Amino acid sequence: MAEEQKTSKLQQITQITQVASSISVIVGILVTVITVYSTLRNANVAVSGVRLSTLSTLKQFIEDDVKVRKQAENFLASPYNNPQKLLKLIEEKGSGKKAYDSDELTDLRDIGHHYEVLATLVKLEYMDFDLVFETIPFPDDFWNATEQFRTELRTKNWTSKGQGLPDFWGNMDYLRRRYEEARRKRNRFQTN
Repeated sequence: MAEEQKTSKLQQITQITQVASSISVIVGILVTVITVYSTLRNANVAVSGVRLSTLSTLKQFIEDDVKVRKQAENFLASPYNNPQKLLKLIEEKGSGKKAYDSDELTDLRDIGHHYEVLATLVKLEYMDFDLVFETIPFPDDFWNATEQFRTELRTKNWTSKGQGLPDFWGNMDYLRRRYEEARRKRNRFQTN
């Protein structure tokens, strides 16, 4: 009888140990789930904060873009919306850099700078591309009108020594490609 009691007590202790072990595993899982949830929640709050902080920068770009689009209209209505006239200006000034920095191309330079900065912010993920895409139109007409000028400066006439500047408006080109990709996706979505 004493041995049966010892076996019975041993079985009870074993069962209590198994229950305690199971409870500790469950508690461990709960703690892990709560920690993961808390971390994800904090990350979402941080991402929301970052997005909100870019809104003031985006707002300023939208305001500036209205002015820049007016400059683009002025450029497209000017005599310099002629590839031959732009190439002649490079020749007259002695280099693409001098032509680019000239008073005649103030609008062109301001437009390029505006979109280069915007593109850089998008490329480095300081600004969300989708938000930019939905709020700031890309200046396609201006981009197309300056194709020969850009090619000339990139390949051979940035300096008076006939050297090009291969990355001239490279960030703007990156932004243009992103817009084209987003437009293709939107068109596929709208046609389906």
